[in-house]
Amino acid sequence: MSMSVGVLEGKVVVQGFTGQPLGFLAWYSVPGTLEVTREQLEEAFLASGLSLDYLPKPIRVSHAFRRATAKVQKKRIPFEHTKGFVNLEVTEVANSRQSVVRYLVREVVDSKDVSLSHENAAILRLNKDLGQIEIEGLETDDEEVLAAIRNARALFERCRRYYEGRHIRDLIWDILQELSPVAVRPAGGVYFVPVSKWDTLEPLQAAARRLGAEFFTLPVVDSEDVRAMVHSKLQDQVRRTLEGLAGLLKGDEPTKGELERALERARETLAQIREYRELLSLGLKDLESDAELVELQVVAALNSL
Repeated sequence: MSMSVGVLEGKVVVQGFTGQPLGFLAWYSVPGTLEVTREQLEEAFLASGLSLDYLPKPIRVSHAFRRATAKVQKKRIPFEHTKGFVNLEVTEVANSRQSVVRYLVREVVDSKDVSLSHENAAILRLNKDLGQIEIEGLETDDEEVLAAIRNARALFERCRRYYEGRHIRDLIWDILQELSPVAVRPAGGVYFVPVSKWDTLEPLQAAARRLGAEFFTLPVVDSEDVRAMVHSKLQDQVRRTLEGLAGLLKGDEPTKGELERALERARETLAQIREYRELLSLGLKDLESDAELVELQVVAALNSL
């Protein structure tokens, strides 16, 4: 394990540390332009020792279709016949087991964005069974519209094959969430991860780097000050979570799905509190009691449906 040095709120992250750290600081960055195939994902996971159970679901053709058609939207294209502009927008109008239907809308606006005309330039239909885009209702020779249709078809083939940067960012975050992280900065971005999670954190870092992302970890010295810092950050994080769950319960008739997700979140929070109680050897009884109360309230709300 290579070591480095840094300071977080006056707490030392050591260089060449050879003892047992309390945990690790972890942060990452994923380029928005990153594109990765499923085969590349699997290769990176296998080479890094990261469980294939963490792989995302295969890309659905409907998702690829929506991504591709959203990308062809344009604003304020100069319109040669007036001093105005053309906007190309995509609007979804139907979704069924067999197809997804979206309208390619052509709008002409003046220099103040006031609409002068508005028409459905073409119907873009995804045939889910064939995995193809079918064009209907095309009655224009407008080159911008024709170019948008060509681009949509080309982008659809690419979107079917590639996960984008935001998908990889979400994937890393989902895995990191299973490692009981605590945000150590108010805006997030840097997380403390307990030392017990290193067996997953290390291959996650390696896989992320193989995929073209940046991912860094630094061991954190086990000291009284560091334990107090993590304890404080954990309390802040848990309080925010519990306040959010309490707000949901006080809201207008949460759905069964919302309550089920809230119950899962409450139980995850309880498990995290108990894990950190053992790690830090510091009192978290009040937090644990509050989390248990929220859990009981969510269960009661579910039972009342």
